[in-house]
Amino acid sequence: MKWADRASWPWPVLATIAALMVSQTAAAAPVDLTGVWLRPPQKGDNARPDRINSPIPKPPLQPQAAAEYAATRAKRQAAEAAGTPIATEKAVCLPDGMPAVLGTTLPLQIVQTPDEILMVFEVNTQVRHIYLNATSHPADEDLEFTFFGDSIGRWEADTLVVDTVGVRKPTLLFEGAPHGDRLRISERYRLREPDLLEVTVTLTDPDVLDGPWTVTRLFAKQSGMRLREYICLENQRTYADDKGQLGTILKSN
Repeated sequence: MKWADRASWPWPVLATIAALMVSQTAAAAPVDLTGVWLRPPQKGDNARPDRINSPIPKPPLQPQAAAEYAATRAKRQAAEAAGTPIATEKAVCLPDGMPAVLGTTLPLQIVQTPDEILMVFEVNTQVRHIYLNATSHPADEDLEFTFFGDSIGRWEADTLVVDTVGVRKPTLLFEGAPHGDRLRISERYRLREPDLLEVTVTLTDPDVLDGPWTVTRLFAKQSGMRLREYICLENQRTYADDKGQLGTILKSN
């Protein structure tokens, strides 16, 4: 059978070929998440009930981790009340990293290619790589711990599924909760509406968490918006002194 003679082919043959072509096209053209996204208004006249993020649930910390977490929060609150705040990593311009950066109130941009998805966050101009052409993470001895970890993604129908390991400390989870070296982050990205992105994040960590911790965030697409340059160190006036307390430079030299 020659392709040039396809007009005379039996209908079942043509139907099978058409189905295969549709299947291959769908597999090669997943949902396009490209664009600039921003947390929708959460209050005020522009807030829509169906676009308000649910409160972040309490982290299911193991007893020892819960005690350390509570002690750290109490120490920071006491230092704030005493006028001697403790320097945080963010105050000295370290990146938020994963997964905390997903709590940003500033816009993020998604750039989608066949082999990789880039997430560019306006805050601190952070860039995250999600590799679609990888099927496994590096071996334990080769895994490099970084602020964003090693992320590999795949498409399940219209949902981008991302698996991340190798997130370094001192990055924190949502609500400032700690994590260990065996933290695993599972994310599912899907368009709830053409201009509304739903991101479901499930955290597991056998060293810190008693069970899975799932948080869902919503982002609305921003037509015509561009990310602004955000250089934390430019005009930076906070620093950590030798006691770990937050200091402020009142004027430049």
